[in-house]
Amino acid sequence: YEELLQLNDKLFGVAFSIYKGWIWIKTIREAQGMDVEEAMNILTRIGTYADMYDNYLIDKYGRGQAAGTAPTPDHSIQG
Repeated sequence: YEELLQLNDKLFGVAFSIYKGWIWIKTIREAQGMDVEEAMNILTRIGTYADMYDNYLIDKYGRGQAAGTAPTPDHSIQG
């Protein structure tokens, strides 16, 4: 986990996170006021970083459960 925190410092507008044993790249942005160009920039940035780091992380740490199906994120608010 320490390396992901160190890598986060090199990223712009996104961050690595871990959910149910899987590494994800996420961004947080309110949808209100977002235009198509900004949405495309966000998606492109996530795709670029994923492509930059996926093989590096797999080569270094192995696939783990990556051969299976990624879990569906639970976006419900617990209260």
